[in-house]
Amino acid sequence: MQPKLSMWTSFFIDLSPEDALREQAAAGWRFAELSDEHSKALLERGDPAHTGAAFRRFIADLGVSMPQGHLWLTVDIAPASEPARREAIEGLRRWLDLYTALGIHAAVIHPGGAKHQDPAARLDEQLRSLAELAAHARGSGLVLCLENCSSGLALQPLLAATSPAEVGVCLDTGHLNLTPESQGDFIRFCGSRLKALHLAENDKSGDQHNFPYARGGSVPWPEVASALADVAYDGLLNFEVPGENRCPLPVRRLKLAYLHPLASWIFTARSG
Repeated sequence: MQPKLSMWTSFFIDLSPEDALREQAAAGWRFAELSDEHSKALLERGDPAHTGAAFRRFIADLGVSMPQGHLWLTVDIAPASEPARREAIEGLRRWLDLYTALGIHAAVIHPGGAKHQDPAARLDEQLRSLAELAAHARGSGLVLCLENCSSGLALQPLLAATSPAEVGVCLDTGHLNLTPESQGDFIRFCGSRLKALHLAENDKSGDQHNFPYARGGSVPWPEVASALADVAYDGLLNFEVPGENRCPLPVRRLKLAYLHPLASWIFTARSG
């Protein structure tokens, strides 16, 4: 089976959602993650259900599949105050309505909370918010995918207290590469709860969001590919690489043409 190579739509952040997907489809990319920025652009058009249904028809006509989306990037589902938490939940309900109408199954979300918060209080707020969001999405087939904003270990208490049918994981390889933790061990720990990926490279000095094997890159790509094969991961092999999109449109087209065979080699030849 061919790998489901995917690019998040903000590789073309300066274009409309429609034009971003046209560019990706023209370059041979048949899968995409709807970015935070393009989700906001769609939500600005009005009713989430109506907008989502119309955009879903556009995607189908284009011959692209978009089963993954990144929920509100800067939202905090575990803030210090209850009014702020309620505002976050109310806002996210509109995003979930949009994603349900779009047929998105893996909705990436940050776990929220601040480092200075009491860990037990932070966990309680995170779980309250996740329960409310999961209840809103129940029956839609959508899974909330917790992204490791740094450590993968930090997600373990949340996973232990939530249902696999409602809460999964999005591995960000770049984030995990900034910790001492093993990519392969974390993938195998997640197992079937791994529903989404943000694939990106860095040299451990910062979250650079580069293509694999960029200069100084240290993500162990053979280990990632092997572990994904071990757990029979069948979601998108999705790249989130804002370090690569700060260049003119013709250059980004050339970059997409380069990345597709490189990613195919990583996740076919290397996984075997």
